[in-house]
Amino acid sequence: MDGKVSGKIVSTNIVSIGANGRIEGELSAQRLIVSGIFEGVAECDRVELLKSGKIYGKIVAKDLMIESGSIFEGESRLKRNGNTKILSKDSASKSL
Repeated sequence: MDGKVSGKIVSTNIVSIGANGRIEGELSAQRLIVSGIFEGVAECDRVELLKSGKIYGKIVAKDLMIESGSIFEGESRLKRNGNTKILSKDSASKSL
């Protein structure tokens, strides 16, 4: 994704934010790869923050990989047994 998206995104696969991409809001996915900007709350099995990537917000993940040179400003928590739910139920959603 190399554009801008605001709102709630729910995916059962990989969400990849390209170097020119920006997501603002809530995100739930199996895997999140960030080369651009993510701002909000994400709940994923695996989050990869690449060198050019920036995350501002809250991450709940089983695995969190932060590459040298990236920016992470916020909070991270360990996702346990798939029971952690941090996304609001009444947000408008966009399914990928």
